[in-house]
Amino acid sequence: GAPAERDAPPAEEAVAPLVAASAAPPRRSADVPAAEDAVPPAAPAAAAPAAATAPARAAAAPEKPSKSIAEVKEGMDSATREGLRQVLESNRVLLDEENFQIKMSARLEFERRHHGDPATAAFQDEAMALEILRDVARLLEIYATASVDVEGHTHTPDSKLDEWSHELALNRAEKVKATLESLGVSPERLNAVGKPGRHGTGRSEVLFSITHL
Repeated sequence: GAPAERDAPPAEEAVAPLVAASAAPPRRSADVPAAEDAVPPAAPAAAAPAAATAPARAAAAPEKPSKSIAEVKEGMDSATREGLRQVLESNRVLLDEENFQIKMSARLEFERRHHGDPATAAFQDEAMALEILRDVARLLEIYATASVDVEGHTHTPDSKLDEWSHELALNRAEKVKATLESLGVSPERLNAVGKPGRHGTGRSEVLFSITHL
């Protein structure tokens, strides 16, 4: 199931609208919209999006580590700090210290999949993806005790939020996780999560949320 459903409120009244919104009849013949950054259309039932938004936001904000990124940096020796400076000066990745996230200046582009096709994940440009993720791996080498959620987000309208969309989002996260592992990051430090449509940002992207430092 989607992470959002695990975080749904215990009350039955709150769960029911989410189930109803997620179970819209699938449209197998329709394609995913071409405009990746277009705003997904609102669900026809006015109450459903409101009820579903709360758990989606909760799922997008994992519990923050007790130690701050700045505190970890304070404990670094001069050589490690210099390595951190060099990685960040590449401008391919940045540290969002307030939100405990590693972000990429360039979006990882995946080959497009139409709704109902095999939900496989492949980079549009493998070499560029490796260049970006190599810097992510270097950051995780510097912050050697950090664990992260690798979040696969998709631009999926509510009408197509089904098992297929969750599978696509998760497979994209798994693809990035496998690439980081090939670059030397221990798999025990990485957790792949799929967040399609309103269960995440609603954009086609991958984010890294730091869950432990």
